[in-house]
Amino acid sequence: MAASLIAIDPGLADTIKDPEPDPVVLAPTIPSWSGLYGGVRLGYGNVDGEKAAPCKPTPAPKPTAAAVPLVGGTTPTKACRESHDGDGFVGGLTGGYDHDMGKWVVGAAIDYDWLDIDANGTDVESVWRAKVRSGFKAGRGLLYATGGYAKVDTDTAGDSGGYVVGGGYEHLINDQFSVGTELLYHKFDDFNDTTLNMDVTTIHVQGIFRF
Repeated sequence: MAASLIAIDPGLADTIKDPEPDPVVLAPTIPSWSGLYGGVRLGYGNVDGEKAAPCKPTPAPKPTAAAVPLVGGTTPTKACRESHDGDGFVGGLTGGYDHDMGKWVVGAAIDYDWLDIDANGTDVESVWRAKVRSGFKAGRGLLYATGGYAKVDTDTAGDSGGYVVGGGYEHLINDQFSVGTELLYHKFDDFNDTTLNMDVTTIHVQGIFRF
């Protein structure tokens, strides 16, 4: 039919054009998480500790017809606990390596935090961690769980090792910078071979530079 029209009026050939192709829509490019990184952290820390301590004797009750006075004038008491609680500022550094596996990211990191927390006469000064993490990618974000070894240092009670577990969220701004937040729980039992047990909870915001 077109050939017949062209034969009748050659000028019609100029008006017959191929259809325009559909526009190509490019998916947004998400930078890879793989590589080394380092950053700074700021936040808040809470210390919840307790230690066995001698109890003060309590006065014996007045004797009654049905009661026999105790020798020594005191009543027997159970072991008492001494509280070592406090909260305050936390700030530090972090560095590590991530490996992007597609939907998932795995990695390892080392953190060092300075603390300014007075826990009832025991100043908690620093904590460092060696931990691993695994997370699920959500767009440019990473929702992850983490855990590993932690060591805390104080001014009077020495230092002690324990474990740390937690989780966080990190968001890629571009291929070199990310920001995030992280919540961590630390457990230190029989602190420095004493009866002191200490739980430390920290929450940070952090800025990360990726190499």
